[in-house]
Amino acid sequence: MAKQCAICGKTPQYGHHVSHAKNRVNRRFLPNLQMGRVTVSGKTFRASE
Repeated sequence: MAKQCAICGKTPQYGHHVSHAKNRVNRRFLPNLQMGRVTVSGKTFRASE
């Protein structure tokens, strides 16, 4: 499953974990994707929203 919203196209963002000593380690902020029902032109299907 792709970590991308099927409706708005939101994708993961990149940043850092920052410790108390200010050491920086790369990390990803994942979007909070939930499966839902979407109706387009009278047809209903499931998509991440």
